[in-house]
Amino acid sequence: MAFTTTRTVGRQLLQNMRRAPRFQSRQIATKAEQAGGRLGRPLAGVAVASGLLIGYYVNRTGVQPVLTAYAAAKAKKAPRQLELSREERFCMFASLEYDGQAYMTPADFLDSVVKSMPRPRVGRLKLQKSDIDDMLQVVPKRTASLETGAALFTKLQHRGLISYTEYLFLLCILTRPQSNFKMAFNIFDTDGNQRVDRYEFQRILNLFGKLAERDKDETTAMGMPELDTTLTTYLFGPKGKLLLKYNDFYKFIDNLQTEVLEMEFNEVAKGKNIISEEAFARIILRYTCEHNVEEEFLNRLRKKIMEERNGIQQEISFREFKQFCQFLNNLDAFVAAMRLYSFTDYAVTQTEFARAVKISTGFLLEDHIVDTVFKLFDDNGDGFISNDEFIARMKDRLHMGFRDITVVKVDTLL
Repeated sequence: MAFTTTRTVGRQLLQNMRRAPRFQSRQIATKAEQAGGRLGRPLAGVAVASGLLIGYYVNRTGVQPVLTAYAAAKAKKAPRQLELSREERFCMFASLEYDGQAYMTPADFLDSVVKSMPRPRVGRLKLQKSDIDDMLQVVPKRTASLETGAALFTKLQHRGLISYTEYLFLLCILTRPQSNFKMAFNIFDTDGNQRVDRYEFQRILNLFGKLAERDKDETTAMGMPELDTTLTTYLFGPKGKLLLKYNDFYKFIDNLQTEVLEMEFNEVAKGKNIISEEAFARIILRYTCEHNVEEEFLNRLRKKIMEERNGIQQEISFREFKQFCQFLNNLDAFVAAMRLYSFTDYAVTQTEFARAVKISTGFLLEDHIVDTVFKLFDDNGDGFISNDEFIARMKDRLHMGFRDITVVKVDTLL
């Protein structure tokens, strides 16, 4: 493995980062090209691109990028500094390539939701058609998997592939409240027969791509996909002839939401079945603020816990964490409830907050969850929080920190 530090290498690195023609990350490309043009005296084997530190080496296939451990550590320390579009994040985490097209594995998708950086790797794995056929052979049958509530993506890990439009769809349903599941199903059920076939599903997926300003080829948009994926095989069978009913659609979304929340919870629980208030706070603040601002929130929480309970933190279970995240999925309804009581532009008490949650979701949050939220957001200790700030930050969490117009266009589809 030979390292090189030439200006030419910087430009070659850029070209390798833009491997998939349909997924050209313009902002990453521009910043990488600027960095590549300045590689007159870089660190050995390192280039800067879009705020990420990327190592590279030369082999017989050319210059290959590899995310270094140092890059991962840098991102872990200040993850809020990376404001990427969904397209850019997909390109960053997608570890597979077939016929010039980038794909994620199920593990890539889970990582893209809960981690700041992808796992260290060298370039993308280029697949042959036989590799894809092997991946689809291990996709479990839908009925049995849904009944057991199995964590589908966790089970499959790297044995599967997910397209960009499927990625947009999966991101969208992760933040849908259960009350919207039926409406989402009806959008896919274009002929209104209470069943969704693969053709209907693919038409809506292509609409996701169009709304994201990705695919403008009318033939591709309205036709059947050329390539079977893990998701289409799971939902519609190996031959694409199974029909998807609402109950299975509901279970699929509910299982996926639970699977992602479990991964997020377990990442900080470290083998336990509970997490501390501070760990809970770190999770809900993810994607919402810069690292230094997050520390201000956490210091406020620690100080209040020290004053009130000598630093003893309350335990939060996965059930309680999941319930809070389900409340966040109903954030629009919560805002409407607050407007009804004219609290939107005012500070609110814990009682008023809890009442609005009950109105918007149908359930009450545990008292200590509400108390933790107020310890985080009550900046002057008067027992009130700014409802506007809370809502703005929680919307950032729901949008996973994405700042591009794709968020608005795609999220309004379902």
